[in-house]
Amino acid sequence: MKGKMIYEGLMGELRASLDKRVISEKLIDYLMKAKDQFILFEDESMKEKDILYSLKLFSASNTCNVILENSIPKLREAKSRNENPTALERLYDILSVTIDLGNRLSNIFDGKGSREFELKDIRKISLTLQEEAEKRGLIESLDEKIMKTPKEIRKSIIQKLVSA
Repeated sequence: MKGKMIYEGLMGELRASLDKRVISEKLIDYLMKAKDQFILFEDESMKEKDILYSLKLFSASNTCNVILENSIPKLREAKSRNENPTALERLYDILSVTIDLGNRLSNIFDGKGSREFELKDIRKISLTLQEEAEKRGLIESLDEKIMKTPKEIRKSIIQKLVSA
């Protein structure tokens, strides 16, 4: 339930900051808490018995975590330069979708709703978010990530997925 409250508070503060056209410290604090929550989701996803299910949850959580990891410094820098409205407007849609995914992941980890139905939506949304974040330079592409993974580890992961 804690995750759900973080994301609801974050969404309210994001909207308030956009309306006021100022990046508040409260917004940055919420973003940090949300980032920490996504890390917890990553850890929780690794406990799932179904490897494919676990991988999908981990991937969505990690995408959101990396987006926040890269957005927070951009917002801090914009705040220090008094470029509040511009930075907020550029990141608003990405942050909104990230928050929505946080709420959906909270539902899964809190045992609310249909896990399979929720995961299908999460997967679609996270792939779209990944593409948009790549275009804006907030995260590296999946291809780049895959190529950075050592060849032996890639083989091991593929073997586990094939045998699952």
